[in-house]
Amino acid sequence: MDQLRKIYYSGSPYHHYFIRSSGGIEGVLTIYLFSEEMKIRHGMDPGSEKVFCLDLFLCGEDRRGKHFGTEAVKKALERVFTEFRGDRAVLDTWSWHEAALRCYRNAGFEITRVLKDHDRYLDHKEDCVFLEIDRELWREKLGQP
Repeated sequence: MDQLRKIYYSGSPYHHYFIRSSGGIEGVLTIYLFSEEMKIRHGMDPGSEKVFCLDLFLCGEDRRGKHFGTEAVKKALERVFTEFRGDRAVLDTWSWHEAALRCYRNAGFEITRVLKDHDRYLDHKEDCVFLEIDRELWREKLGQP
């Protein structure tokens, strides 16, 4: 993966990035500040901690296993903890989505809880796995200063 290229939306609280490689656009990654309401909904303590959420979408199953997602998430974490001065990054995925779980764990995230019947998938509710990484763990796991 060559880079994350920012997509600009005036006044939006979301930071959207194209995941680009020499082959073109591989996906989209979004970073946004987690609200106090969302912290409570996800079983976190509201408070002074600055928490950012990541959403990742790759453009097809053929992109899996090529490290586009892992590299994009690592670059996003660098932005969260340096540029945005976040204290913690979070995300969730369906409990059965092994490729996504592998991607996020390879980027340094740790599973902190399972959210039962949390997210709609097609016509029914699915369990989600909630993952987190804080600034200290990011530094430790990924050798950041």
